[in-house]
Amino acid sequence: MKRSKIKKLNSKTSVMAKIKSDNRGISTSDIIVTVVAVIVIIVSTIFLVSNIITLRGINSEIDEIKITIAEKQDALNKLIELGKSEDILREDYDRSMLYIPEERDEVGITSDITSIIIDSDGLFRSLTFNKELILENGITDIPFSVRVDCTYDNLNLIIDEIGKAERLYIVDSVIIIDTNSEELSADISIHAYYRKK
Repeated sequence: MKRSKIKKLNSKTSVMAKIKSDNRGISTSDIIVTVVAVIVIIVSTIFLVSNIITLRGINSEIDEIKITIAEKQDALNKLIELGKSEDILREDYDRSMLYIPEERDEVGITSDITSIIIDSDGLFRSLTFNKELILENGITDIPFSVRVDCTYDNLNLIIDEIGKAERLYIVDSVIIIDTNSEELSADISIHAYYRKK
């Protein structure tokens, strides 16, 4: 009987221990896992928030860079336009330097006029330079006369081409000296100019 009491007592204590261990609540390992999970969530949240803040900062910097690039592109476009304007101005300046050069250049004048006459099927006879005249703004007038043999139509062509030359030539007068059949002989009075340095 004693034995059966002891057995019953032992079985009661083991059931009680079992009940006590079941009623004990959360185990230490559960707490550790929970704490680690909470720490991981907090660290992940901090990392995520940090990344979002950094990303916003980067997006803001990218927007500023885009604005800067647009401003630089505008400035570059203006510089390109200025470069084109400079090229046009340089061409105009070079053309004006041909139009009224800085030297008398009698050889150039003679070459221009004889080429025009020959290209217009005329016969060049002579070219005579007269006394130059100083005009306003440092410009000097070089009057000269050219004798040419050609047809009436070729004479009109010669006068037209003289007006189209790169250097400024002004035809002052045309005097027909001699005419025989289709050809005529004419004196053309012309003015060229140069700007003294």
